[in-house]
Order: sequence, then structure tokens, then C-alpha cells
Amino acid sequence: MARAKRLLPHGCNFHITLRCNSRQFLISKALRRDVLLAVLKKAQQKFAVKVYGLCLMANHLHLLLKPEDAKDLPRLMHWFAWYSAMALNRLSGRCGHFWEARYFSTPIHPKDHRRMLNTLRYIHANPKAAGVRKGFYDPYSNYGHYIRLQSDDISEWSPALCPLACSSWKGPRCLIWGVIPRDTSAESACAVPKGSNNT
Repeated sequence: MARAKRLLPHGCNFHITLRCNSRQFLISKALRRDVLLAVLKKAQQKFAVKVYGLCLMANHLHLLLKPEDAKDLPRLMHWFAWYSAMALNRLSGRCGHFWEARYFSTPIHPKDHRRMLNTLRYIHANPKAAGVRKGFYDPYSNYGHYIRLQSDDISEWSPALCPLACSSWKGPRCLIWGVIPRDTSAESACAVPKGSNNT
């Protein structure tokens, strides 16, 4: 039976799930996860893509991405899977398939902020749901990037969070993030910061 054609609507964000072959726990060690993060950074240099969500688990990973051109997503993921498999197989002295044959991708319209936030929440809740952490913070997710305002040199702020911040903190928080000028209302000017690590 033929595979269903992957949906790649232009301008969309994509929730990506990539599983280890046979769901083995191949990325449970910190060193292997560090390699994955390095490969993801390399992918950002090679392809124009924003990383909004990130969580590395022992046998799978979640990403929330926005490629500049949605048609580049298959090339990006093919390269990421190939390069990371090569590096991790070499590191662990194994051979054969590292990842399952196909990654899962779900498009999310950029204006669907509720779905974006729910997806981020789902991604960041993975370690707690698996019983690995008591809370949401995990060194191999970008939860800390959002909640603790920590830069991880990979993630960018999701635009879905800006209206939430403006409504929750009545503007000052947006000013702290550099989102709006002081003489402009939050409602009309809320946007992702420009020229900073948070864009």
C-alpha cells in the first residue's frame, strides 16, 4: 500500500516526532543527546529553519519547527536523520538503522496560537509524563528557554507566546523582551523580538 502524501502547507509550523529503530532506548545517554543537539545546530546552519519546541527522550524526540519553505522539510529531516544516525552509530560502535523509516509530521497554522501552545505544552510535558522528571524542566528540552529565559543557542521564541505574555503581564513583560516600543500599545504591536537571540 502506498504511503499517504506528506502535507506541507506553506508558512506552517510542524510538530515532528522521530523514533529510534524498534523504539530502542538508543539516545538515553547524555553524550548521545549532546551529539543530537550539535547535529540540530548544524541543520540550522544548513537549512533556514526555526526551532520553537524541543525535547529529547530515551527512544524518540519531538521538535516544533518552522522551515522558511515548507517544501524543504523532507530534505531537512532526511539530512538530520542521516547525519545523526551516522554520528551516533560511529559513537556507539553499532551499525544498521538508527531511526525508524519515517518521521511523523503534523502541520500547524501559524495563526493557530492555541494549537501551538498546546503542542509546546505536550512536548515539554514528555519527561514528566514518562516519569523521568517530577516537573517540566529537563536539560534536554527547551522548556527552560521559555520559562527561565535561558538561551540555548538553538531555540527561538514562538510568536504564539507573545499575545499570551502581553495579556498576562499587561505590556511590561513585552517591554522586557523588547517586543514593543514604550509608546505603542501591546495589542497593536505585539511581535517577536528582532535582532536578538529570542527571535
